[in-house]
Amino acid sequence: MKKIDIRPYQVTVVRTNGAKEEVPYEIKESLIEILFNRELKLNGMGVLKQNLLAEKILAAGPDELIVEDEEHDRILQALTAIQGLTRNDVEFAKRVINAEKV
Repeated sequence: MKKIDIRPYQVTVVRTNGAKEEVPYEIKESLIEILFNRELKLNGMGVLKQNLLAEKILAAGPDELIVEDEEHDRILQALTAIQGLTRNDVEFAKRVINAEKV
């Protein structure tokens, strides 16, 4: 099993008017979004399986998510499939890739 730190962290975004703003990077929402990335080419059974993991993520407390090794592997697969990550995603990637074994 693995433990992922899901506490939000601050990132800087540039608004359309050029102003920079600090906003929270919501790890839970990002984990769920990557599970349904089109690059994964999920079929009906795959999307249902991913949705079970998404429900588990939503139900997790505010600080950490405990996942089975197989679930962590699916999150890693989804993270690997994504193209176009930015510097704001570095901490997110670190937390997923370096999840503590429990």
